[in-house]
Amino acid sequence: MSLLECIGAILRAIPAIGAAAVRLDEKHGIDPTSGLRLFDPKSTIRMLDVNQEAEALRAYLWTVDYETLLKLEALMHFGRDRDASFAEKLEYFRRRKEARSDIVRAVLEKVPACGRYLSDAVERLQEEGVDVNSL
Repeated sequence: MSLLECIGAILRAIPAIGAAAVRLDEKHGIDPTSGLRLFDPKSTIRMLDVNQEAEALRAYLWTVDYETLLKLEALMHFGRDRDASFAEKLEYFRRRKEARSDIVRAVLEKVPACGRYLSDAVERLQEEGVDVNSL
């Protein structure tokens, strides 16, 4: 599975995850203006309800090979932060030897913002003349 296929899957999943979250909030009577609140019984019950769309993305990410997950995480951080090149970010994550579960969790925690990070990173790489398909 290529890095671009992985990015595409994430970008396609983001709207579905957001829509599922809205449905779950409505189901549990969560006010969209205040959102989830600590110690609120409705919020507590809502947090226990699983977003099936997020779980589908989690399952997909578990099928991605480890090197592609590393590249995905590096690309996400490259799109967010402008402090290092993509190669430097990738090398940093390789040295960390992060567990697969931690990488998957990090990506999911950044939904929906990771869509913007990934899009910015791809655009930045293309501006620098990097063939994104070769990553």
